[in-house]
Amino acid sequence: MAGVCTHPATRGRGPAQAVCGFVVDDLVHRYGRAALIVDAANTPAIAAHERLEGPGVTGPWRASPAGGRR
Repeated sequence: MAGVCTHPATRGRGPAQAVCGFVVDDLVHRYGRAALIVDAANTPAIAAHERLEGPGVTGPWRASPAGGRR
């Protein structure tokens, strides 16, 4: 899963975590696994992705911004 955006007014209030958790659970249920990808510079997203880790979930893999290395 990648490309998830949260409106600034709702950050830290849990809706993205709930939706992403639902999607990840469904992916693991249907396919046995899910992968999480996050921008290496997006600390809040990394923390959110780490809370989604569990059986069948890999990542979060940290992708560098275009042209960058990390």
